[in-house]
Amino acid sequence: MDFSYCRRKPNKKISHSSVRKSSEKLKWNENAEQAFIAAKTAIAEATLLRQTIPGTQLSLWVDASDVAIEGTLSQLSHFQWGPIAFMSMKLNKSQRK
Repeated sequence: MDFSYCRRKPNKKISHSSVRKSSEKLKWNENAEQAFIAAKTAIAEATLLRQTIPGTQLSLWVDASDVAIEGTLSQLSHFQWGPIAFMSMKLNKSQRK
C-alpha cells in the first residue's frame, strides 16, 4: 500500500454532489452551509499525525470491505499507539470482483 497520499476517514460522509455540479454555478443554500460547516469541523477535529521515531515498534492496521480498503500505520511511543499515516482507497469495478 502506498502511504504517500494519506488522509483520515471522516466520521460523517459529506455529500458534495448535492451542492455543486460541474456545469452549474455554485448555489449557496442551507445544504451548502451545512456541508461547509461539516467540512470545517472535520478538519478541526482531525487526528494529529505523529512524527516517525526511528527504532520504535510499528503496526499496520488494515480493514477491507467489498467497496473500499483502509489502513493506518501506527507506532508505539510511551506505551501508547499513535498514527503516523492513514490510507483509504475506494475499489473500482474490476477490483470489486
